[in-house]
Amino acid sequence: MVNRGGRSKGCGTCRGRRLKCDEGRPHCQRCRKAGLLCRGYALHANFVDETARFRREDVPTQATAQVNTLVPSLVPSLVPSLVPTLVPMSLQPDEDTVLHTHLVARLLPRVSGPASPHILASMINYESTSTAAVPLHKDALRALAAVYFGKVHRDTRIFGAGVRAYVRSLGRLRTAVADPVAVRDVETLASALCLGLVENVALTETTGWLAHYDGLAHLIERRGPAQHVQAGFGRELFRHCRFAIVISALLRRRPCYLAQPAWRAVAQDTSPEGELMDLFAEVPGILHDFGGADRTQAPDATPQSGAGLLRHVEHLLLALSAWRQQLQLPPRASSASHTDLSMLALHHAILLCLAPVCEAFHVSFVAGQALKDAEAARRSVASDICRLAKESFDRSPSSTGAFLFIFPLHVAARHLPPGTDEAVWAETAMQRVIVETHGFEIGRPRTWHLESGRVTGSASPGSDVTTLS
Repeated sequence: MVNRGGRSKGCGTCRGRRLKCDEGRPHCQRCRKAGLLCRGYALHANFVDETARFRREDVPTQATAQVNTLVPSLVPSLVPSLVPTLVPMSLQPDEDTVLHTHLVARLLPRVSGPASPHILASMINYESTSTAAVPLHKDALRALAAVYFGKVHRDTRIFGAGVRAYVRSLGRLRTAVADPVAVRDVETLASALCLGLVENVALTETTGWLAHYDGLAHLIERRGPAQHVQAGFGRELFRHCRFAIVISALLRRRPCYLAQPAWRAVAQDTSPEGELMDLFAEVPGILHDFGGADRTQAPDATPQSGAGLLRHVEHLLLALSAWRQQLQLPPRASSASHTDLSMLALHHAILLCLAPVCEAFHVSFVAGQALKDAEAARRSVASDICRLAKESFDRSPSSTGAFLFIFPLHVAARHLPPGTDEAVWAETAMQRVIVETHGFEIGRPRTWHLESGRVTGSASPGSDVTTLS
């Protein structure tokens, strides 16, 4: 029998038959004598953290300087250090290792604090059961790593290679989704997540990112709650996909299935991030019901009725207030973590999403404040999002802060009067910091019409208005 203490070096056929392989090259003698097709030998690779290669002394960028000088009253210094480090790729013995190291170091935070696994590192080290020469999720991960590195470092060769890998992986993903077995495979889900992130960076199509978010939501719903209950790679992926699922439901004007009890129990995430995501999942359903509710009818218990919807909104506002009170932040914002700052910004963005519903029911969406001047209240909350983003951008050496603030800043921008210092800062930060410095094309200024399910604005300079409904 094969030694189970570690990785077997035998061929794929012998490992599948649980027999000791003679490791003959190019094909083992045991398979030849048995008249079987030798599937060859797998090459195992381990992720090695080489983050130190990309660290350097802080140097302010031209983009940062331009942002800081636009609104001096609001931003004395926005980002002291966000310059990508150029690595001479011709000198690197293993380009994939460099690209993957850069990807893990710069993109996506851990799902629940510093002790939790990094999803991209987990993806790199995940042992595939596929017989393909390059597993689907590894192909998609390679595309993401190349596109992101090429975008941030303005390396057209690597970026072009990443786009070609993206197109190839997209074709493989379509094939997997059409297969009734492969569509439920965790590797299919992992590849869909990677390709969705590619669209966040490259925006190959104006609304391609939303199509990928829709696809992630469909894949996870089709897999069902039971597939994500046990700890492991599948549940890690589920946790990281929750935000995309809620955004998909929000813009498609439909209730989010993550608000259902069966799905809420899946994540088993009692962290502040997890609890806030559970509350966020209720917002699409409220906005959906608000669009079809008759708010003049007599009170009853129907969720779609005016009275039922009002009770739902009040319950969610109380839960959001309780979450905010339990969030332990240091006295000074400069001491708060990037995760805490981004969570608080998302909390504020959720309140702004609920503002039209609250105003229709004459309910204050800010706990402890009377409903007097709704416009001033919305502007105050939106300004707080800008201040939180500024604090994070001032201290963030990676793209994590920028990635987490994309949605809150988009929501804040639509609640700020045009031409004000805060509005100018928000649009400039999205353009110069999120897009130009950190490479997220999805962060380009646009308007998210949450009431009608549309997104308008430029996906790239000179593009036309885009409608998602």
